[in-house]
Amino acid sequence: MYDKCGNIGNVFNLFNRIPKRDQVSWNSMLAALCRDEEWVLVLDCFRSMVAENLEPSSFTLMSLALACSNLLRGNDGLKLGKQVHAYSLRKGDRKMFTNNSLMAMYSKLARAGGSRALFESFEDRDLISWNTIISSLGQNECFLEALMLLVRMVHDGISPDGVTIAIPGLWLIAGPAKG
Repeated sequence: MYDKCGNIGNVFNLFNRIPKRDQVSWNSMLAALCRDEEWVLVLDCFRSMVAENLEPSSFTLMSLALACSNLLRGNDGLKLGKQVHAYSLRKGDRKMFTNNSLMAMYSKLARAGGSRALFESFEDRDLISWNTIISSLGQNECFLEALMLLVRMVHDGISPDGVTIAIPGLWLIAGPAKG
């Protein structure tokens, strides 16, 4: 509640008063820091979570992927993001929302190939997965590849939605509508 009012200091005060913090409280804290775009604090908070011997969950990995995709110091975001991805693989976390978060991370770090490789590595895809990869390719100016994936998506029985249609650059390569 405090975070939604824009007072991250009160969130920290409340969090620090929790006698026995668990995954839910840590993930709530990480999510609050992500909402406030406190990317370095997300990583610091994560380190503290691990120091308390708590195992990161899929929700933890989502917050970490978001933080990594927004780190602007050299290759820090990519380096740490690859570590998050490797951790998810070691732990066998193949949840769709974790994969979607990692694909978005690679995209924002200008690594469309990483997004595509991850997309191809899992079979359980939903509309969000398809939109994430198509958007990733579009954002990285791989328009023809994005359009080919759109065709594949429809062929696989997934109908595009408004988000799919609004992906920047996708329709540039398709050409003007005939009518």
